[in-house]
Amino acid sequence: MIRYRVIIATVTLGVGLATAAGVVYAQAGSPPVRLSPQYVARDTSGSESLAVQLQQGVRNTGAFDFTLAGIGTWAGVIPIRPTGPRIIHLQGVAANVKFQAAGTGTTAPATVRMEGQIDQSHNSAVVNIWVTRPQHPKPAHHLLKTSHPDIKKAPKAAQKAGGELAARNWPALYDMAASAITQRYTQAQFVHAMKAQHQPGFTGFMLAGPGQSRFTAGITYFIQPFSFTTKNKVHGHTAFTADMLLVWEQSKAGHGKGHAEWHFAGTTAPSP
Repeated sequence: MIRYRVIIATVTLGVGLATAAGVVYAQAGSPPVRLSPQYVARDTSGSESLAVQLQQGVRNTGAFDFTLAGIGTWAGVIPIRPTGPRIIHLQGVAANVKFQAAGTGTTAPATVRMEGQIDQSHNSAVVNIWVTRPQHPKPAHHLLKTSHPDIKKAPKAAQKAGGELAARNWPALYDMAASAITQRYTQAQFVHAMKAQHQPGFTGFMLAGPGQSRFTAGITYFIQPFSFTTKNKVHGHTAFTADMLLVWEQSKAGHGKGHAEWHFAGTTAPSP
């Protein structure tokens, strides 16, 4: 049987900064309280992420991890205050903050101040964050701002990515790629890896029904089913179906940087 794979770009949903739900106790002898996962907000650039426990009345309330890609992570507890239905305001200076530089296993004292809000109903956040770290005592300002995805544009992006897959136009597919791919591979490396895989030519690429969006660990995905056929001398034409994964994030430099759009994040394994 012919196998078609785009394994280099495959993304597994559900992996991210969100922690698994657990159980904590408010006090001795009281019923256990189910602890919700931390809420995760990511900037559309993919370089900033904030995971924070928004559940009220637990010992972990306000516990956060703020991460800057390539720099490190700040962990502490920030004051939080509900200001409306599923709207949480973050305001104040965090307590007992520890900074861990990227690629190290050691921590050092730091300071973090936040001002902003998270709207859980719309999965949006705008938070000003000031941080210090060793050798950088002057607070550096960062604005973490999410972008509301345009779901209507996702099928068109999937159709374009499918055309590049069918044409084996790997440079063009790389131009559409999500940061999870472009941060790991240069264009030359991506093209080489795709050419090195067994990639039988396929025809008849079609979107196979409506797709669906999913918000996981601060990232908005769009899952688009599609179908295609392959041909060889032994089996003739064989039909396959699979899912394409798109990610809503900021464009790369030179390709409309500053605005978010749908990027190709990979495909699932096809099935006949």
